[in-house]
Amino acid sequence: SRIKREYALINAFSQEVADAHLRGDMYLDGLECIDRLYSIGLSLEYLKKFGMNFFEGGFEAKPAKHPEALISQMVGFTDMLRGHCFHAVEWDALNILFAPYAQGVNAADLKQLAQKLVFELSRQAHALRVPALLHVYWHVPAEFAETPVLGMNEKIRTKAAKKRVYGDFDMEAQRVMLTLLDVLHDINEAGKLFATPLLVIHLSDAFFQAQEYGEFLAKAAEYLLKK
Repeated sequence: SRIKREYALINAFSQEVADAHLRGDMYLDGLECIDRLYSIGLSLEYLKKFGMNFFEGGFEAKPAKHPEALISQMVGFTDMLRGHCFHAVEWDALNILFAPYAQGVNAADLKQLAQKLVFELSRQAHALRVPALLHVYWHVPAEFAETPVLGMNEKIRTKAAKKRVYGDFDMEAQRVMLTLLDVLHDINEAGKLFATPLLVIHLSDAFFQAQEYGEFLAKAAEYLLKK
């Protein structure tokens, strides 16, 4: 870390900026990570299409057919990429892209899956100090609404499922997001504040027309205040 900080001040920044940092006029954060990406944005669609197939080490896993396997691949992929970035590993539209795998999963089992995800991502963050950001949406946004679904829980797969789009999973995506929020809320209630994952909640104008929007905002606000 010390060598990379010195390299950054000598080679990456101007003499004027480096001097200002050394004098304390300003502070350059993350100098020891000058050779890393700032953050990485990921999508479950990649894992659902290709699985995990890496040349180095001969590690390979086929695309997941069950929700448990998809979460395991997501956790493993996050772990592999944490060392390549300084700020965060981010997963976009997590609840939307996971929704087809959650269909047919009862509330208790879905909560157990969310608990596994939260625990594993938190454990990783404590080791490398790189948080995981999970982007979730209350309503399926337009860019996903007509997108054909990729992958589905093998237990409920049918021929008709191949024709479905993510817009068909609006309610299921909300269930995934609420379950994830409940798990994080339960952890806070127990007095154990996990540093990660951090939820990035996207709300559209249509959200404020939903009957339950006030209840959800109250729950989200309570979680944020405790965290």
